[in-house]
Amino acid sequence: MALALSGCATRSACDPGPYLEAGASPPLAVPPGLEAPPQRGALRLPDARGGGGRLASDSDNCIIEPPQFYAEPGEPNPDGLPLRPSSVVVAGSSAPAPGATRVTREVTAFLNDWSGAWTQRDFDAWLLYYDDAYAPAGYNDAAAWRDDQRSRFEIPATTRIDAGSVSVEPLPDGNARVRFVQRFGAAPEERSVVKEMILVPRTGGSLAWSIVDERIVDVL
Repeated sequence: MALALSGCATRSACDPGPYLEAGASPPLAVPPGLEAPPQRGALRLPDARGGGGRLASDSDNCIIEPPQFYAEPGEPNPDGLPLRPSSVVVAGSSAPAPGATRVTREVTAFLNDWSGAWTQRDFDAWLLYYDDAYAPAGYNDAAAWRDDQRSRFEIPATTRIDAGSVSVEPLPDGNARVRFVQRFGAAPEERSVVKEMILVPRTGGSLAWSIVDERIVDVL
């Protein structure tokens, strides 16, 4: 009976799956003008026969227990596996995604500085990022919006931009539509939204852009 039960377990674990038909993909072709992504953090596929895991009795059939792809923080890691992504604090979260265009890098730097002024509760510095006439829906004019925002800046708060999420769409009039993830607070109470802005290029001053429209398009 034990043999019969173990046979059932093996057949159940070794049922054909889509992964058995997987194949290698061709090398990534990087379009002209873009940077190749870094390979240092690429996921290494371990060998089940030499890197852990447990094979079925018929080694050509399937893997009953897969090998480890990631190491858990605080546990021995003799194979030098990368840490599980959910446990990694991304030190370069203020950097744009690999392969980002020059405009995306410039806009990302602009947004990081904008969110930095917000976190420092420096209202006057933060206000410089907006067009002089900026007044979102619900306000009679720019002065009313500024008065409301100034009172809100008296409350301590923090925010940051998920720089890897920044996408920039150049518009025919020379402006740019920008979409990104903005995070508020700290884990585990951190809140996140997807925000969209319209930026207008500036011809002078220390800032390259002005925010003329800003809205939340999704709550994560």
